[in-house]
Amino acid sequence: MTLSPQDMVDCDFENFGCRGGYMVPALDFLITEGVTNYDCLPYVNEKRPCSFSCEDNSKTYDKYYCKPGSMRIETDIRGMQMDIYQNGPVMVGLMVYEDLYSYKSGVYEYVAGGLIGGHSVRAVGWGHDDDGHLYWICQNQWTDQWGLDGYFNIKAGEVGIDYWSLSCMPDITATRK
Repeated sequence: MTLSPQDMVDCDFENFGCRGGYMVPALDFLITEGVTNYDCLPYVNEKRPCSFSCEDNSKTYDKYYCKPGSMRIETDIRGMQMDIYQNGPVMVGLMVYEDLYSYKSGVYEYVAGGLIGGHSVRAVGWGHDDDGHLYWICQNQWTDQWGLDGYFNIKAGEVGIDYWSLSCMPDITATRK
């Protein structure tokens, strides 16, 4: 089952939808408020009023939460790799510079441009370039028209990407309305 990022964008009132937010309140939302599944509320890349219902009214708006005690904070590369390997994607933050907007392929490294601000993305894996340097595979929320169908590779150590990560394990067996 895939959970709905749109539910979080629309209904997490402590953050700012498509205009940004903070990782700790986002995780708090997943723990206390939960999100519905993607089939109920697909991602549309824009903030809409929180409707507390599915797009298709014949579907049930069930909420899924983080399992109690499953929140994890990793502060080193090895810990982040183990968390992704054992549990799946994690939230990471980075500083966005102007040149990231023009990313299309390869492994991103900051080259030029001013600082735009902070940003959070999902780290879904990692790899090594031809020279053996570690990079993170991340999913951005700037639509599938950006980067590699919405994903990008970023060199480890760049712009704060691996300073820390947050995650929790969703409980997809228990729902609340």
